[in-house]
Amino acid sequence: TGWGKTSDTEYTAEEFSSISHYAQRKEKAFSVDDITWNDLDMDSVYLQANRCMSSCGDDVLWEMMRSPSFSSESLDERNQLAETFSGNEDVRFKCQMILSDIGRMRTMSVYDYILLLRSAKNIGTLPFAALAIATLADIVFLFFMPLPAVLILCVLIIVNISVSLRMHSATQVYITSFQCILRLLNAADAFRKIKDPCLEKYVRSMNRDAEAFSAFRRGAFLVTSSAQVANGLTDVLLEYVKMF
Repeated sequence: TGWGKTSDTEYTAEEFSSISHYAQRKEKAFSVDDITWNDLDMDSVYLQANRCMSSCGDDVLWEMMRSPSFSSESLDERNQLAETFSGNEDVRFKCQMILSDIGRMRTMSVYDYILLLRSAKNIGTLPFAALAIATLADIVFLFFMPLPAVLILCVLIIVNISVSLRMHSATQVYITSFQCILRLLNAADAFRKIKDPCLEKYVRSMNRDAEAFSAFRRGAFLVTSSAQVANGLTDVLLEYVKMF
């Protein structure tokens, strides 16, 4: 798993730059200034210290190093976690596996993706609802006048796929955000299965946050799965069914 070893994770300049955005979201009581950070070559220190398994970990570790805590309570808490992971290989490995499933986002940080949702424009649902209703109505119409209904259905299929492809580029960045949120929620579910007193506080916090996304999770499957790369004939056909 690489525990205790120097990290060999590589970042592009764009990816590495985006890691700092989470730490910049609000003013801190204390933060290492740019001159001091660069004089100490803290970018290199960060890269050597970073053993995080996900983009979220990258972001939080950067914030912890850029805005160090001086609270004895906070530092004691971190020390307890460090001792837990150092002394309990089973818990450590399970946590690493869960976090690795979250994975890394490319180009932008997780925080950037989620921040984009605030600026998402409301494009309305009327045209899409009209296409859906027309398609369903035409399928019913097949039982009464098959030939005209088939011709109309062919037209509707072409229109639906064209609209889907046209909207893909405009919505892809938001769908990626949804995928990221779903992976975080799945990780929260997985952490519930780890029974360790040192993690209970964090698991309870994750559970409370995850409950707020219950409706989102129920409706997100078809949208987010449509953004995945199709592998094989079955997946390709499924993509066209979703477009239709």
